[in-house]
Amino acid sequence: MGKYIKAPRIIDAIQWRGNNADEIQALLGGEVHASEDHLVIPYSGGNMSVAKGYYIVKETSTSDPILMSEFKFNLKYTEKK
Repeated sequence: MGKYIKAPRIIDAIQWRGNNADEIQALLGGEVHASEDHLVIPYSGGNMSVAKGYYIVKETSTSDPILMSEFKFNLKYTEKK
């Protein structure tokens, strides 16, 4: 039996700050619906509600976005320098 290491993946992500819907729309390549405190993102299963402070993660060009709290995001990812 061999041991394997999962190669690190580079992802695209942005934190919803309440005033950056245009950046999120550019990341996802589609329409988003925003108010000051709330964001709705369409995805293959319907609509996803995003609370302010959450990260929207795009792992591949074809995958649905993933939502993560700031705490969970910071545990899992480090910024590429």
